[in-house]
Amino acid sequence: MLQSGRNYCSFYIQTEDPEEPFFENQLGATSTKDYAYYNQLKLWKRMDRSFNYADAHCMTYPFRTGISWEKKLKPLIHERIDNSKNVLLLLSSITQETQQMNEEMDYCINVCGKPVIVVYVECQEQEEVFDAKGEVRGELKQLWDQAPVFRDNMGKVFVQHVPFNKQRIHEALNQVDVWLQNKIS
Repeated sequence: MLQSGRNYCSFYIQTEDPEEPFFENQLGATSTKDYAYYNQLKLWKRMDRSFNYADAHCMTYPFRTGISWEKKLKPLIHERIDNSKNVLLLLSSITQETQQMNEEMDYCINVCGKPVIVVYVECQEQEEVFDAKGEVRGELKQLWDQAPVFRDNMGKVFVQHVPFNKQRIHEALNQVDVWLQNKIS
């Protein structure tokens, strides 16, 4: 599989029809909190070239209304993940299970074995993510129920858990790079 230095980002998008994929021109999509955090990642990159996030979504054409899930959208997701070295999974209190997120996580973990960086967008510091024992806090683990494919399969791949903090995300991306290099060696 071709793998670039890109990062695929999986996030919840509110759409008029839960079975419909994301279309950037839908008001529900652009007003969804998780999508705003995805855009913040892109803004950090534009403002700071040293921030090591490289958006895989810009590598292929955007989704279009009326495109077949099986014939066009699913293969497009696969292509974007194939051309990524990892996946960032954005989770928040409004995240809901969707067909698209389930497909992204299934393909990423079960087919490609890509590392996952789980970003808890409502947390700013590591202490908000981890308890005194160094485990992900219970209330954050509950968010995994909205991404059941991730929850049920995360033990198969390298996973990092971080708050929505530019420095922490940057460090996690670097740690994944080191893990990938060691895996290849």
